[in-house]
Amino acid sequence: MAPEGLGEEGQQPLALHTSDSGEWRCHVTVSGELDLNSAPVLREAVEDAVGRGRNRVSIDAAGVTFIDSSA
Repeated sequence: MAPEGLGEEGQQPLALHTSDSGEWRCHVTVSGELDLNSAPVLREAVEDAVGRGRNRVSIDAAGVTFIDSSA
């Protein structure tokens, strides 16, 4: 059994929070593990922000505990 607060295999699921600021900015806060399975969620959040006319998107990845660099 995985420790409390972790996914089935001991992984922290990716969590996102987005907030718009003004007319052009969007801030995306990311926490948990970023890998091939969860990367599309982050991509969708950025694409959604751009689609709403936010041309200045910042990503705060301070809460990311793991990034899988395989492709």
